[in-house]
Amino acid sequence: IEYPVIADIANALIISRGDKHFNKIFKMIHNQLISLATPFKRNLRRPNGNVGSCFIGENIDSLSGLTKAFADMSFISKEGGGIGWYLGKIRPEDTYSYKIVKSNNITKWAKIINDIAVAVNQGGARPGAITLGLDWWHMDIFSFLDIKSELNGDLRDKAFDIFPQIIVDRWFLEKKEKNGDVILFNHYEYKKQFGVDVTELIEDDLYKVHQHVEQLVSEGKFPHHRVIKAKELWKKTLWTWIEIGDFYIVNKDKLNSSNYLKYDPEGGIAKQANLCVESFSFSRAPKNWKEESNGETRTTTETNGLYHSCNLLSVVATNLVNATESQLEEVCYYAVMILDRSIDEGKMPVLEAKKMSELIRNIGIGLVGMGDYMAYNNKMYDKAEGQEFGEKFVEKISYYSYKASHELAKQEGAYPLFKSENYNKLLGKDPELLNELSLNGFDWVELTRCIREEGGIRNFYLLAFAPNSSTGILMGASASYLPVYNIEMVQTLDDLSLPIIPKYIDKSLWSYKTKFQYHPSDIIICTDKWQKWVDTGMSMEININPTICKINEISDTIVDRMLNGDLKTVYYSLTIDGKTSEGCT
Repeated sequence: IEYPVIADIANALIISRGDKHFNKIFKMIHNQLISLATPFKRNLRRPNGNVGSCFIGENIDSLSGLTKAFADMSFISKEGGGIGWYLGKIRPEDTYSYKIVKSNNITKWAKIINDIAVAVNQGGARPGAITLGLDWWHMDIFSFLDIKSELNGDLRDKAFDIFPQIIVDRWFLEKKEKNGDVILFNHYEYKKQFGVDVTELIEDDLYKVHQHVEQLVSEGKFPHHRVIKAKELWKKTLWTWIEIGDFYIVNKDKLNSSNYLKYDPEGGIAKQANLCVESFSFSRAPKNWKEESNGETRTTTETNGLYHSCNLLSVVATNLVNATESQLEEVCYYAVMILDRSIDEGKMPVLEAKKMSELIRNIGIGLVGMGDYMAYNNKMYDKAEGQEFGEKFVEKISYYSYKASHELAKQEGAYPLFKSENYNKLLGKDPELLNELSLNGFDWVELTRCIREEGGIRNFYLLAFAPNSSTGILMGASASYLPVYNIEMVQTLDDLSLPIIPKYIDKSLWSYKTKFQYHPSDIIICTDKWQKWVDTGMSMEININPTICKINEISDTIVDRMLNGDLKTVYYSLTIDGKTSEGCT
């Protein structure tokens, strides 16, 4: 038997535990209806292998907290996890305290993390990958925005191998729209004066803090601050996003729109997105912990911290173009089962992630091959008919996945932190509204009632649309939910040039419109419409062709959809080069 078949059999045996579901799970994987994420393929059959793809952590504002964070990032990277790390709790440059006369800029710590990503490179299998998040109001934000720039700032402070992300909120976006002033302020001093940790706030609570800071500054009662135009910071953000490409933008308020535990004392808030901005839940910085070490290993044995973790797979839309409703529902059922069982079969690299995975059993089902699915049916991303067609499919994946997780909860129990009173809403919306929005006529009200009254739900979050570049190549499918990258039959991935032929090009050549042929605003609008059915995020790459779009059009659409729609995150910007289109730089 060929090796891929042996690998698929082995994966299916482990996930199914040899029970009655083995045949179904094997066929789903081997027939490429379900695609396992890279950590699955690499680690599932290894003793104590990590099958988690995404991790997000944070640290308290102390040297011991930082050094623990460095160690935890190292162990997560070694086991193949992509890392998101929130830096917002760290005090800004020049902060005075009785122990430290003058604190360092945030970039000094970011540079250390950058070198960890390079040195601990997933055991030599892949480069280490870490995204660092910082709030827009942090006083070191301008240094952070220049951390990968070759044009601005001190070269000694650069961190060229990390993926930065700026965290915005409703206050900032509204000020930008009104051309108003915003205030960068020292949150460490604010907490000392008023006992409020700004990093733990979202929505109205965070909005009120910004109002309070504005009042304090106007009265001359808050010395350590900087007043700037919101548009100045936004323009700088867009400049950086386009210059370096891999600079992300996330809306903290929208990150928590579907968070069922954001106001629960046992829960918390999402402070930033993960490495590919499609997965997030909540995290808690460790304040007390115990460690054991024998020189070869270092293990945290006790901790009060929690790190977000998520196991991923994707439904392969390319191979479901002729699927019946019952077949699609079955695929979603097994997608949930596979990910739920993987939580118990794998081993998390750090205790904080292990605790979190056990408490909320977080999973992330994505899509790969949506570009093929759309092309096969001759639907376009920039037409209302095509956007609605795609939305119907995304809603099906969402509904069937939530239904499956509810069925599993009745058999095996709800996730430990489940409380029925937290489920007045699903996907951040009233179930009555979801019924009105449903394009498939699904009864979200009844599903919500069942979750609340008849056994709960097995998993906290269920959906995460990852970028799936390498997975798409393995599946012979277009990447993620986006249009095809090109139809010129060659795609560069890392240092490889790979032949790519869209699967249905013989049937639907003219429906394979590439990313660069679409106006970016159409992709943003399409993502926003589909996002309403996705409880976490979608890896939205924006492909910029200067011959058909202007940056202000992209900017206006992003801000509008983050304020008035469901858009949560912005991923890469990819700019077409001069060889492809004359006159472009």
